[in-house]
Amino acid sequence: MIIELKGAGYVNKGAELMLKAVLAKKEIFGNKSKFIVNMFSGSFSMRRSSGVGHLAWLHTWNYLFVAQFINMFFLLIPKKIRRLFDIYLTREIDYVLDISGFIYSDQFDPKASSRSALYYEKIVENGTKIILMPQAVGPFENEQVKKSVLKIFKLASLIFVRDKISFSYLNDLNNNIDNVFLCPDFTLFLKGNNLKLNMYADYKVYIIPNEKIFSSKKIDFKNYIASLNQIISFCNNKRVEVFFLIHETKKDLELIKKISLSLEYNIDHIIEKNPLKIKKIIKQSKFVVSSRYHGLINALYQNVPVIATGWSHKYHQLLIEYDIETHMIKYSEDDNINKLLENLFDEDYINILKNKMVIENNRREEILNWMWNKIESELEFNS
Repeated sequence: MIIELKGAGYVNKGAELMLKAVLAKKEIFGNKSKFIVNMFSGSFSMRRSSGVGHLAWLHTWNYLFVAQFINMFFLLIPKKIRRLFDIYLTREIDYVLDISGFIYSDQFDPKASSRSALYYEKIVENGTKIILMPQAVGPFENEQVKKSVLKIFKLASLIFVRDKISFSYLNDLNNNIDNVFLCPDFTLFLKGNNLKLNMYADYKVYIIPNEKIFSSKKIDFKNYIASLNQIISFCNNKRVEVFFLIHETKKDLELIKKISLSLEYNIDHIIEKNPLKIKKIIKQSKFVVSSRYHGLINALYQNVPVIATGWSHKYHQLLIEYDIETHMIKYSEDDNINKLLENLFDEDYINILKNKMVIENNRREEILNWMWNKIESELEFNS
């Protein structure tokens, strides 16, 4: 069985974490199964070190002709030679596990959805089955996005969405959603406990930025800087060190340079390539201030307190599920930051908070076990 992991990545550590989470469940797909990732995602060496093969295609919003050329080129090469280099064709895919996380929405260029719809229409003709792994979706006000997403969801065998808002967006799009299920992010079972982090001390606060909060125009830059200054100042008074923690080494590193010029304080940044080490760094922290979804997830899944600065409904919905909605920075006149920071340094509050996280994580574990069983049944049904 050949399985494409669409949406897997190496620059974005959340995308790489989801890649590793699927590979950790390889037994569900059988020992002879082969996972593959398209050639636009990472380098040959990155994919090889992850234990995945190379799909002769590029999932890029632009330059479709290049992707088609690559596919045609490798069609001319005999299968035996392709296998020597671990290269596979689109027509050889049995299943696609779409682990995009969040891309089918008006908040992205319409090409993101239209290219996926075009791709899925083509490979389904070859008998390929599509499973959309837990992700946020919507809204769908743009007609081009709406049309493309409707095609995608009609072609998929199973669809898992992370939150109730995403579910309602799909229901509004098409109320025939018998194959759509609510299911949380699936990186819960990934652990980094056996990794050594000698260079990182415990009890730090980590700020995880995201350029999307500004490109989406959901948060004003001056307000964001003011909130960071407030957080860093409070932590300094408590003698707790604050660091930036990078989740995407390209755009977010550039963002940190811009942020640092406006901050009242000088703080260092940490770049760690291994997403499991990032997860362990977060596990040892006092709390995390994150604008990245998997920054929040990595903390919450390890019972570490969070402060969220989000730019889409997925952040707010995540906090609601953990019953910590007040941990979202409001950026309003009735500023909630000081009160929140005081709570995060209060032992009684932290104990209550961690109990909430334990309860919610236990609930999520049950649902995720059900999800993997559902996927396994789908594979057996089509075998």
